[in-house]
Amino acid sequence: MNESILFFRPDHIGDLLLTTSSIHSLKKSFPKIYLKLAVASWSADILKYNPYVDEIITIDLPWLARGTKVSYIKLVKNILQLRSSNYDHIFSFRVAAKSAVVSLFLGGKKRWGFDVVKSKWAFTENVHYDKKKHVVENYLDMIEAFGADRENNGLEIFIKDEERINFSDKFILPEKYIVISPGAGYSPKLWIPERWTEIADWISFNIDTPVIITGSASEKPLVSEIISKMKGKCINLCGELSIRKLAILIEKSKLLITVDSAAMHLAAAVKTPIIALFGYTDPILWGPYPERDINIIINKKSKNKKSENSMKKIEVDDVKKAVEQLLK
Repeated sequence: MNESILFFRPDHIGDLLLTTSSIHSLKKSFPKIYLKLAVASWSADILKYNPYVDEIITIDLPWLARGTKVSYIKLVKNILQLRSSNYDHIFSFRVAAKSAVVSLFLGGKKRWGFDVVKSKWAFTENVHYDKKKHVVENYLDMIEAFGADRENNGLEIFIKDEERINFSDKFILPEKYIVISPGAGYSPKLWIPERWTEIADWISFNIDTPVIITGSASEKPLVSEIISKMKGKCINLCGELSIRKLAILIEKSKLLITVDSAAMHLAAAVKTPIIALFGYTDPILWGPYPERDINIIINKKSKNKKSENSMKKIEVDDVKKAVEQLLK
């Protein structure tokens, strides 16, 4: 097969990571295809050194930008640029009406998407979206419908040894440590700050392992609130790390404690043990992929509907027990 293919994924960091398994499967099945990725500027570094990607173009959607100013004029120019390539196939993984409109404007001989009412009208090829299984499995369903072999290789980020060396030279860190990443792009996913403080202190005093707290620049107020109430010590790297440096930090850690976040998916990609706190979103759909014995999901999600109060049901003792289980 010698066709031009565009993966349209101008989304958040975690969403792009969740697509890497499909990138791998498609390119391994059809190595002669030319695979281009259209991704957001804030997540593009996830694909650096990825051997299965031939070209990357950035295209930012204003409604997905978090704290980033995005020009609609530039968006139109990017759409026209992509449209002029007249791709043989365009794959759109996001289930959303606005993104579907952009997908439609991109043209292409065939446009692949999911059979969800709010977006299926934009595609020439619709694949069934199963709300009862992980999103990665749904993405692989689309690639399989195209004719690719399904490879359960998990999430991927390709880090070079040189990057690891540069990281170690810049950040002098303990040999063993635990990473806490309390932030998320959507506030209902967050846990109570005081409980993060309590678990960080407990690890510091009882597990005798240094704690590193991290997050994006926009999460500095949250992290500052957590640290200000701590009785013990921690290393604060919030706002100090790029996506790739965060991946290296997590890769070197004993475990990561977080919520439904990009950090969680990075940990899954580098195979670091995860304790993931869920209450608002469904871990069956969005949890660490693939399932591994080294991961523990603490899930207090309401069975009836999304509830912002569900995260409050997670107690500090729940997290303590999970830490003790993974470190025993």
